[in-house]
Amino acid sequence: MEQLAPRQSNKLQVQANYNKLSDHIRRLTPQGVQCSVFCGGVNCKYENPENWKADSIAIQGIYSHWVTDDILAMARPSTLSIIQKNVIQQFESLGIKSIINLQCPKEHASCGQPLNESGFSYDPNMFMENNNIFQDNEKLQSPTSPTNDTYSAPSSPNPSESGDISDTFSEFSTLDGDDMGEELLLHNSCFKKLEIKRNFLQDQPAEDFNTQDATSLVDALLVDYHELGVPYRRAIRQYQNQINNSQLGWLRLSRETNLKILAALLYEWLENLKTPILTLHSFENIVILYKQTDACFRKIPVEDAYLIEYMLRFLSKVQPISKDDQEKMLKRFIAALAKQSIVINDKAIPSEKGFKKLSDGTFQCTMIFFQSLFDLIDNHHNQKSDLPNIEDNEDEDELYEEAYAVKTDEVV
Repeated sequence: MEQLAPRQSNKLQVQANYNKLSDHIRRLTPQGVQCSVFCGGVNCKYENPENWKADSIAIQGIYSHWVTDDILAMARPSTLSIIQKNVIQQFESLGIKSIINLQCPKEHASCGQPLNESGFSYDPNMFMENNNIFQDNEKLQSPTSPTNDTYSAPSSPNPSESGDISDTFSEFSTLDGDDMGEELLLHNSCFKKLEIKRNFLQDQPAEDFNTQDATSLVDALLVDYHELGVPYRRAIRQYQNQINNSQLGWLRLSRETNLKILAALLYEWLENLKTPILTLHSFENIVILYKQTDACFRKIPVEDAYLIEYMLRFLSKVQPISKDDQEKMLKRFIAALAKQSIVINDKAIPSEKGFKKLSDGTFQCTMIFFQSLFDLIDNHHNQKSDLPNIEDNEDEDELYEEAYAVKTDEVV
């Protein structure tokens, strides 16, 4: 039998030998060709121990490292390497009693030796028949998981693909009776992130909601974006860039209190959608069915219906508000949803967008439909009926049937 590498606790952190760009390209590449294109297929270096020096082969014949005194990280073994390199006997001599499988079935199918019928590179029964405890990764945190053992954790051919090896095994720290020291945990980046998240959730103060005057809100929602001054336009452009490119924009948006900026961002989003919420087909149905609110509403695609319902529900909460202001806001919502201009206060809004003016006949039918739908939604929510939560209901059509006595039909 070949000489075994001495058992050490070097806590080696193995880094991937490619940068973030190439890693991103790998992740975007279809899984079926990843091995042959990037890993070398049967020549994958992580499947061939001849590619590594002795300090990278804690288990002879397999790319492997001791990451703690009791955890060995290793590339996946193959049936051939287990037999040729006496891997099971090596495990016994090193006191390895449990094996945690981090592979997914049929993962890296082209790397190294052909996969076993089990979908893995080796047959788990080979270890279990020799009194090794074998576990899949989803069972790691089970209360019945064995403790106080020395672990071997085979992963995909390249262990660094899942991140730092020390991070990969941080899950063991949650097992009862685990001997991983507090000092190791304190230096583990995954553990730090979990602690930060837990502290953040515990220390998060209650949100302080600012109340706004209804008149100010109406004025903000009826402002024409192109009439805003340069500072407003600059702020809105900055928001758009930040929201599209980083999380900072969303954080700023959650704290924004300027109603004109918030309204402008809403309209800019709606009016720059590739396809308007209210399409030509929607208006055809509205013109025909505008007096039959339920039948007309069920013709609208469910994702668009949710948005319309949300906006009208928001409008119903703006109180106190005059009937005239309510109609103006309905007009402004319709203009944004349809990406067409509508006359409000003797002026076509939105201006300078190049939108066509909604024809008078279509506009009248749409206003009647939206007003009826608004009244229906307002009355429904005022009754405070017990409705199922959208997040708890897997069938959205069923929810609509319960909430509004309508169901979503395919538009013909």
